[in-house]
Amino acid sequence: MASLQERVRADGTIAYRVLYRHDGKQRAATFDNPTAQRRFKADVDRLGIEAALKILDAQERPDRSPTLAEYLEHHISHLSGVTEGTKHTYRNYARELATTPLGNTPIDAITRDAVAKWVSSLEGTYAGKSIKNRHSLVSAALSRAAADELVRSNRARGVRIAETVTDEMVILTPEEVRRIADQAPDHYKPVVMFLYGTGCRFGEMSALKVGDVRLHERPATVSIVRAWKKGPGASFVLGPPKTKRGRRTISLPPQLVEMIRPLLDRDGDEWLFVNAAGNPLQQSSFGKAWRRWRQKAGIGRRARVHDLRHSHASYMIGAGMNLLDLQHRLGHESLKTTGDTYGHLLPEAQVQAARMAEAMFDTTPQLAP
Repeated sequence: MASLQERVRADGTIAYRVLYRHDGKQRAATFDNPTAQRRFKADVDRLGIEAALKILDAQERPDRSPTLAEYLEHHISHLSGVTEGTKHTYRNYARELATTPLGNTPIDAITRDAVAKWVSSLEGTYAGKSIKNRHSLVSAALSRAAADELVRSNRARGVRIAETVTDEMVILTPEEVRRIADQAPDHYKPVVMFLYGTGCRFGEMSALKVGDVRLHERPATVSIVRAWKKGPGASFVLGPPKTKRGRRTISLPPQLVEMIRPLLDRDGDEWLFVNAAGNPLQQSSFGKAWRRWRQKAGIGRRARVHDLRHSHASYMIGAGMNLLDLQHRLGHESLKTTGDTYGHLLPEAQVQAARMAEAMFDTTPQLAP
């Protein structure tokens, strides 16, 4: 731990000192003002003396660049095409980073090893996807700094992030989905079956309006043109779908049309699905109800609401839909996303793999040509 000390110099000014131990010896750093003194002490206490000294050395250069935490705020403030909710999340990341050695390092003093050490420090605390999100923000900010010629290159680019085990998708059968829907109040049965029958994301489904459904088309369709997105704090705001391809038209099976037909005799600008109070559905409260219905239905597997989307995709693949058509139906930005997520479910690929593996065990002597 460091301690503070003040001494009067011969010229009458005050020297603001921080006392600390380094390499087994008592040492001191001297500052001309108490703000710099307290900042260095805080760095020592929070980050350790080695990191604090490196930060101090970089900060005392006459041409000191902003720290990474400082530059992240500039980067976030100048982002375009992202919601305020996303900026709010990014600012939380920046505040986290401000408590680390990397966040307090001037951007032109950042090394690849420093970024790698920061990423490594997050492992065990966050899942791989959460670490990637934080790293992507840092990398994007440093790319901006490189474009503005504030740094020579983006030192975060190429730093590897370890994969972590994520929750496996749960594929529900049509019969299991019906059992869960049977446990839901009549008001919510169409919601469950709509999610299963279309593969929509919850935020897309809950943002649908009556006028988005077109029964006069053959087959009937629904247009996905908006979605609820996380806003500042716990709020949600309307915005475009998750990806550019998320804006799409989905065909509806006749059985699903009959389920939602009673909801369509209203003004076209009204929400298609609402809660019992007539307000837009919220995923948190719907998810709690979903878990009750799932348990009452005797489904032991921990299927989430989002697994209705996975179950829809699985059924469509099993019925013969190719990945390109599935990509368009689900609104994935790229075919790679669809393939990476659902490619292992392709039945023909499984059959072909089994045939190839079978040949490995074939001990029948082969005739010479």
